[in-house]
Amino acid sequence: MANKDVQIPDLLSWCQREIEYEHGAGTLRNILHSMGFYYKQKNYLPIVAERQAYKVARMKDLSSPLPGPPVGKDKGKRAIVWPW
Repeated sequence: MANKDVQIPDLLSWCQREIEYEHGAGTLRNILHSMGFYYKQKNYLPIVAERQAYKVARMKDLSSPLPGPPVGKDKGKRAIVWPW
């Protein structure tokens, strides 16, 4: 069951049964879209899938240093220049 494609009608019936969801399929689509899911066409019925950017962000190691040259500690600081 882990590899089964998730479709809106199945998800809507599960929401209505398990969490007493009172709204329709359009509202459920908007909620899922705001949570980072999208719909891709597979055969004749669109399926719900997670955006690739969220998958990549979840796999990143936040404690590792960023790629690129090292930045000095004073880089970006500005001095106040007085006119007198």
